[in-house]
Amino acid sequence: GERVLDEYAVLRQSHNDEVVNDTLCTLYVGMTRAKHALHIVVPTREKADYKTLDCVLLQGFGVTSSAQPNAILWESKGSTLQWKQDIPVEEKKTFGMLPDTLSVNESSGEGAMTGRGVLTRSPSSLEGGGERNILTRFGQSDSTSFDQGTLLHHWLEQIEWLESPIQEDWLIEHTPNALLHRMGELRVNNAMKLFKGSLQSSEMQQLLKKYSDSIEVYQEYPFLVRLQKGASLGALSIDETTDMSGTIDRLLIERDAEGTPVRAEVIDWKSDLVDETTIINKIRHYEPQLATYVLSMSFILGIEPEAIQAKLVFIRTSKIVTLSFDASNAQFGRTWR
Repeated sequence: GERVLDEYAVLRQSHNDEVVNDTLCTLYVGMTRAKHALHIVVPTREKADYKTLDCVLLQGFGVTSSAQPNAILWESKGSTLQWKQDIPVEEKKTFGMLPDTLSVNESSGEGAMTGRGVLTRSPSSLEGGGERNILTRFGQSDSTSFDQGTLLHHWLEQIEWLESPIQEDWLIEHTPNALLHRMGELRVNNAMKLFKGSLQSSEMQQLLKKYSDSIEVYQEYPFLVRLQKGASLGALSIDETTDMSGTIDRLLIERDAEGTPVRAEVIDWKSDLVDETTIINKIRHYEPQLATYVLSMSFILGIEPEAIQAKLVFIRTSKIVTLSFDASNAQFGRTWR
């Protein structure tokens, strides 16, 4: 019980610090964007209480007395209440008469789109076929698992290549303070044990090992690609032209002697707890997301989809699933070289 209270106190203090910092940043922006004059109105108080934002602000101006109604507590040198009269009057623009009729030329249709424009989506929005349960989306019932998954992802992002066993000191050094405060030492230690246990798997070690000098690794690789209506691969089907914007957890690109990409590997970390009874449904759930990564990278790198491997990695159980897509039925929605 005492540990929980200590962790709550740390979490609450961290939250309060963030709120104060955000408030001060907002105040700074508001005060520095004034073009001609800045008026700050503060409430009337019987006594100054420097725990309130307005009294902290007054203290910054050197005002120590309590605010009285309708009183000017501070003004800068050269200030005048007639500032409006000092603003130069811009010459009014005159416009000619509008024509009785307005002619609109018919669009050629080239390069133009009608309606609301191009849809923008992320690959993760396609999980489960694009259907989302609102309780799944917003009702995170187990914040401990969520934070632990975030921390596991973060540690993996820091590993370019696994050349030696990960030590506890390295994990502590690469644990964000915000997560440490929110999770507490006990839960972070549990995450460390799980992570180190996962990396003891020969499959995980092979996955993170550099096996060729021609391989490049990219962590959290951002991309934006336009998929035309009709594009498809595996369980992925694009019903309308879509700008697909996302981030790939780990991307490996192999190049030939001329530097041209010839092969790629997309790795997606998942912190779901799976077993033999649930893994098939999990694979089906994530398949459209991974297919989007493969199709997008085939456009970006200029290689065939079958030259791109997609791997789902379930960190908690060290389970690695390689997804294969039938590229013979792939549709790209545009001429593709």
